[in-house]
Amino acid sequence: MAALMASVVPIGQPRPMIEYALAYAALGWPVFPVHWVDQTIDATTGEIVNRCSCKRPSCDRSGKHPLTGGGFHDATTDASQVRDWWARWPMANIGMATGAPCWVLDIDFRHGKDGHLTIEQLEREHGLLPQTLAARSGGGGRHLFFRPSLGVTCSTERVGRGVDVRGEGGYIIVEPSRVGGTYSFYDWDVLAGEPPEMVDAPAWLLSMVAGRPATASQASHVIAERYVSPETLDDLRSALAWLDCHNYKQWIEVGHALKALGDNGFWLWDEWSRGYPDYNFQQIRDKWHGFKPTRINYESIFSRAQSRGWQNPRARQAPQPQAGVEPAQPAKPINASAFKLRDPSTIEPRDWLYKRIFIRRYVTGTFAPGAAAKTQISLYDLVTMACGFDLATREPLRRGALRVWYINVEDDLEEIERRLAAICLHYSITDAELGGRLFVDTDREGRYLVAETTRDGVIVRRAVVDAILAQIAGRGIDLFLVDPLVGLHAVSENSNPEMNRVIAQLRRVAEEGACGVHVIHHVRKGTDGDEVSVEDGRGASAIKDACRAVRTLTPMSEREAADFGVPLERRRFYVWANNSGKPNLAPPVTARDWYFLEDVGLGNARHDRDEDRIGVPTPWKPPSPFDGVTLDDCRRLWAAIGAVSEPLSCLRKDAQSTAWIGVMICDRLGWDPSEESSRAQAKRMISDWEANNVLEKIMVRDVKKGRDVPCYRLGNGAKLS
Repeated sequence: MAALMASVVPIGQPRPMIEYALAYAALGWPVFPVHWVDQTIDATTGEIVNRCSCKRPSCDRSGKHPLTGGGFHDATTDASQVRDWWARWPMANIGMATGAPCWVLDIDFRHGKDGHLTIEQLEREHGLLPQTLAARSGGGGRHLFFRPSLGVTCSTERVGRGVDVRGEGGYIIVEPSRVGGTYSFYDWDVLAGEPPEMVDAPAWLLSMVAGRPATASQASHVIAERYVSPETLDDLRSALAWLDCHNYKQWIEVGHALKALGDNGFWLWDEWSRGYPDYNFQQIRDKWHGFKPTRINYESIFSRAQSRGWQNPRARQAPQPQAGVEPAQPAKPINASAFKLRDPSTIEPRDWLYKRIFIRRYVTGTFAPGAAAKTQISLYDLVTMACGFDLATREPLRRGALRVWYINVEDDLEEIERRLAAICLHYSITDAELGGRLFVDTDREGRYLVAETTRDGVIVRRAVVDAILAQIAGRGIDLFLVDPLVGLHAVSENSNPEMNRVIAQLRRVAEEGACGVHVIHHVRKGTDGDEVSVEDGRGASAIKDACRAVRTLTPMSEREAADFGVPLERRRFYVWANNSGKPNLAPPVTARDWYFLEDVGLGNARHDRDEDRIGVPTPWKPPSPFDGVTLDDCRRLWAAIGAVSEPLSCLRKDAQSTAWIGVMICDRLGWDPSEESSRAQAKRMISDWEANNVLEKIMVRDVKKGRDVPCYRLGNGAKLS
């Protein structure tokens, strides 16, 4: 769109039509010349008359019909042809063929068609149209531009009265063309200083214009909105009645406050705005799309209304218990229980489901930064549990196959299908092997919110928890995994009291559902290159405190990449897991579980799209310091090191020195010390030997430098025989 702004939209002064036509062609939009409108003086009346350049007195398509014999079929992006046309007809309007570059929703406001009313009704039924590239037509209507989609052809009022579709087999007129009657211009509809990007049409609209549902990617413009209850919407409607929509500043602030509520917020704002004498639905909608996120929230509307005397009518009907607090109940007897020691062998063992990180009746978590493959590794684990065997080795799991339920509140279902398909494709997993034990759902609408903050405090949505528990019981779920935790609530992530309410509901699911509950949680920014710890978890400490076991995921650092001989540009494909990030229920684990993200293609290429490629976690082991090195090789090296009388000459610790000990190691083993992989393995050998006292660090005086420098000598751990 930057190219469109720079080359098409006029800035300050008009330009010749040919410049516009060439600019559109350069963007890949096929154009052709269209008749234009001439202004003449009527000899009889002396009035200015607008006539089509075709000279036909009865022309009813003034300034809109093609000049070339083939019409829109002649449309091209060839610059030389465009120059020829506009050299011949310099005043020609610009037509653009639709279908390949885009398709257009043509909303007519004239002749009683009221296309804007049709769109308003459709948006009430299906949701707001996304903000997309738009233009004002010469007749006062609007053109909404959407990305191309197969099957969208030209039609008249298929969508509704006053709304036409310009797709394959059609064309439109574009800026700065002029048309008859009122001598009107076509121009781009600019919001906030620049036109928005062209986007995909929503699924409901494509089903009307193309007779088929859209893919998940074509509905990707839908923005997750904050869930509010119907009662809260009624309260907002009541409060708005006390505010004056004629006050422009207040009108804008209320719109900003309602923006986070998505479509619900828009229709409330629109309903309230109808009290304004110059109300215009299209202007309301355009202004709404131009709103940017602010710190203003919808609760501010209540405080504004209360300052003007409004009181919540529901609050006056009956006193309500404090939010989140159960009504008073008769006190139950509390007795201290004496402890009696019993035979430890009779105590039930902890019910670990998999890897000492997923455990029945407890909440556990995975903490990781962005781009650490937390979703992919979690899906890898879930497929493993559902199959009941290790994906890489096919060895059966001790617990056998488990029934697992995955909820993703960030991605759509099609994206999760891509990721799971890549895992199953790489490991040759069949649907029969999954056995119907993997359950997958996505949510961008707040259906799984277990708690939210209102002006009355934190409200626990117990009905949602009950519904989750009913599914767990009905499906026999062993593990319930949510990705990420933030999608389960609409409370302050930094508030311990509020997050405790959320965690309490997860504990309830774990205990009453007799299943494991696992949450994926983000860590704060600034951990890049550092090992992730449980203390890095974002938000309140209540989150990590509630998890009885935490796994952390850390991408390979630059230092590790150098040590392992991994090229820096590929280190992002390596991630390691620490399963004892918070070992409350299991002893600490010192070994790292490394994963390499194998590049897997889905084989789903289309004629106009490349195939999707997904990173699939595969178990990976860092190279051993002694790969290809025998015990005899080591003994010869130790003997050579022990025979050195001047450590400064070849046993220095500094890897940048020409006398670095690693050069000697490489030479003795027949390796090239200039190769990064050879140097990396030599470093690992030196590190291992130093840790096991095979090498002992000493300080030796360097006369030339006038200071002591670190070197090595043979240590007591070396065994020469």
